[in-house]
Amino acid sequence: MVHIPHHKKKEGGNKIKLVYSNYEACQKCKYKRKCYKKNHRTITRYVHEVTYKTERLMSSEEGIKEYKLRSKTVEAHNGTFKRIYHYDNIPITGLKRVQNLMFTIVASYNLIRLFNLIKEKNMDLYSVISLIKFISLT
Repeated sequence: MVHIPHHKKKEGGNKIKLVYSNYEACQKCKYKRKCYKKNHRTITRYVHEVTYKTERLMSSEEGIKEYKLRSKTVEAHNGTFKRIYHYDNIPITGLKRVQNLMFTIVASYNLIRLFNLIKEKNMDLYSVISLIKFISLT
């Protein structure tokens, strides 16, 4: 029988503890003598564990340098997507649907950028096609 994870609240509202255990799987496991001493293993994770690790990394010197680099390359586009396309307010669930939404947003964003570059540089269609071929081959 699989033990469904249950929540135990520790001090503070954001410290929710998840406890996972699977007695049946542990009994059949070939590593059971190395893994646990009683009748099964219990794994404990905190819901915000990844958040805490990320905060520690981002406050380190290496994390600050990496974020400065990301802010010039990736974060600016994410801000544009939120501000202009409001993608964070669209009620979509499911990984595939979210991926499709992001693909559509990124594709339309790139088309708008391409259109603006064509206008700005007074490019003709042949130049644009040549540039796209060049980019796709590199």
